[in-house]
Amino acid sequence: MRKIILGFFFFMVLKVTAQDYVYRNYSALNELIAKDSYHHENGELFVVGKTTQDQGFLSKYDASGNLISVQYALASALSSFNQLSIIEKYSDTTFLIGGRKLIELSAQAYWESLVTLVDHNGNMLWTNTTNFGGVDSEIKDITVLSNGNIAIVTSRVNQNQSIIEMLDPLGNSVWSNLFSMPVAGFEFNDLLSDDNQNLLVCGSFQDQGISAGIVAKLDSNGTILWSKKYEDPYQPNFIQLI
Repeated sequence: MRKIILGFFFFMVLKVTAQDYVYRNYSALNELIAKDSYHHENGELFVVGKTTQDQGFLSKYDASGNLISVQYALASALSSFNQLSIIEKYSDTTFLIGGRKLIELSAQAYWESLVTLVDHNGNMLWTNTTNFGGVDSEIKDITVLSNGNIAIVTSRVNQNQSIIEMLDPLGNSVWSNLFSMPVAGFEFNDLLSDDNQNLLVCGSFQDQGISAGIVAKLDSNGTILWSKKYEDPYQPNFIQLI
């Protein structure tokens, strides 16, 4: 009995010290759905997500988990709904946010991808939106290259197509390449860069009902250097590169 009591006490100590704080954020109007977070070196925490009414938000917390501010992505004359889903460090004082907004100008509404640079106080410095001809699109990942350029991978929903685009530090498009496959479910899900500013990207597709994972390497101009397909009876879906 003595060993059981000591073991239980030791477990409780570990459980308490491993958790610094828990903070639950509520809204009186909408449910909040956190999608991604960025933990700054000074202890502050930034969280992006959306409400159940498809309104993107950015919340900021201090090192103790207390809410400092919440900012909602502003509606516009063309779009009243938006979502924020990715946050990525750009510099010590700025970070990138990826998401999408619903464009309601045309006869058939569609989602348009967006990426924005935000300062440490949550102020938007620039925003880049990508329009693929009235087809739903969604930013899947963002990575920052050593020269300050920004690579983003976007999927065109239900089109079996993905776009990789390079932006300069001011958010201007340097180049963009469209990748497609004549099979169901093709999309790129994640990308990163190496020391030579080459890009690695992963994704998946389905061929005759069998899923397969894919990995490709691109140079800094978006040209494919090589690509590999991975088939397995367990039908892999490659979603992240580390």
